[in-house]
Amino acid sequence: MKGTGTASILAQMVGDNNTLKTAVYIQNRVPCKAAPETPYKRWTGKMPSLHHLHVWGCPAKARLYNPELKKLDYRTVRCYFIGYSERSKGYRFDCPSRHMEIVETNRANFLDNDRFS
Repeated sequence: MKGTGTASILAQMVGDNNTLKTAVYIQNRVPCKAAPETPYKRWTGKMPSLHHLHVWGCPAKARLYNPELKKLDYRTVRCYFIGYSERSKGYRFDCPSRHMEIVETNRANFLDNDRFS
């Protein structure tokens, strides 16, 4: 990887399919001037919940399931939020410390206003 900063990591992910999926996910839940209802409400008949939306690319500390961890081991992994899970009520994260592995979990602490150093 050429650069190691947040901007270089996010620049590599722009061409990724996760970016487009996240944009569509948000677009379907946010109202616009042209239509009085959101696409989500027209499809399901329910108002969408927006409390789980986060800034795309924001740093987070995700807790991954690992039964081999000892009592005092670190249980979180530094990663970047890249989207919403399609299989469950969770989030997708890119973890550079895990060699660009994409993980899904619903246990995370989002740092929407922070940056990793």
